Amino acid sequence: MPDAELPHAQGTPCWLDMFADDQSAALAYYGGQFGWTGEPNTEFGGYAVLSLGEQAVAGISPVMPDTEPRPVTWNLYFAVDDIAATAELVGKHGGTVFVGPDEVPGTGKLAFAADPSGAAFGLWQAAPFPGFQVTGVHGAPAWFELETHQGGACAEFYAAVFGIEAPTLPEMPGAYWLLTVGETQVAGIWQDPDTAGAPSSSPAWNPYFQVTDTDAAVASAVAAGASVVNEAKDSPYGRLAKLRDPQGAEYSIITPPAG
Repeated sequence: MPDAELPHAQGTPCWLDMFADDQSAALAYYGGQFGWTGEPNTEFGGYAVLSLGEQAVAGISPVMPDTEPRPVTWNLYFAVDDIAATAELVGKHGGTVFVGPDEVPGTGKLAFAADPSGAAFGLWQAAPFPGFQVTGVHGAPAWFELETHQGGACAEFYAAVFGIEAPTLPEMPGAYWLLTVGETQVAGIWQDPDTAGAPSSSPAWNPYFQVTDTDAAVASAVAAGASVVNEAKDSPYGRLAKLRDPQGAEYSIITPPAG
């Protein structure tokens, strides 16, 4: 099972989690779809770290006490070397830190923030937990894409906060940007021209998970209670689809091209 490159470099997506209204149901759903295994940890409020084999892949938590009601979503975290300094840069460049930085004893430090378009994201400083540890197999994170109506501003924001590059994709100038750490493209920012400037749109980070067969994965998800947001289609990067799980969290799946 291919290992992710660890430790995750500054500005690289490193972890995904959700706070589920029904944790047991979410664990069963994603275990069935992706083969994840793991149990709630009572020492961390019931937070469950899910694995593929022995390698961590994502977290599913119950809703924490005294938390205001909110839609169930996947939360994306970026690796940082100095969370206090990075959190300061978030505010300096037009974002908002609304949780932390806080220490997770024996594990790391986290913060939650929003970018200038309102899309939420997390910061994670490993100490020592690095985040997800596997890539390139069924059920592993494969790509991360911000859907927003302020693409250019967000590209500048993430580049400045993390000290990375965010060039526009030549094939989609003004519509798609690539967050790039060193020579590695780690995430994308997509601005739909049809929603540009629309206040009713809801900017959010959308994770992609690799699957061996997109069409079979869509059928399996629907049979388990999910709904289809975007039908399966081919792209230069593989066959992909977007789904909404039974509790409302949206995510995409992709089967990379053969070879």
